[in-house]
Amino acid sequence: MNRKELLNRATASVDRHMGEALRHFPLENGLTDNSRDVIDLTAVLRVGNAEPSSVGGSTWNSRLAVDKAQAHVSHSAYPELEIKVGDKLRAVERPGEPWFEVLSINDRMQGRLIVELGEA
Repeated sequence: MNRKELLNRATASVDRHMGEALRHFPLENGLTDNSRDVIDLTAVLRVGNAEPSSVGGSTWNSRLAVDKAQAHVSHSAYPELEIKVGDKLRAVERPGEPWFEVLSINDRMQGRLIVELGEA
């Protein structure tokens, strides 16, 4: 098995265990972009602040659902996916099915798109 195949298998395993259902809504200038399809996908969604905080002299990590988030999307699982800044993602398995707006996309990570999200 070559390195790419191994990376694809590892990514798929992480998505099976840690991923959640998201729905991608393509937009152009805030309106539906009919040139791209709405796509349901599974990705790892990280919401909140993971920066260490100091409270009462002790350090701890918080994972509070505040305005910033990241979606880690497999390149190999969704080669047809075209995410653009301004698109929306909806976390359909979370209570209240929260919406997120795409702020930026990093496509330089091997095996994953890292999508920076803000509260929508």
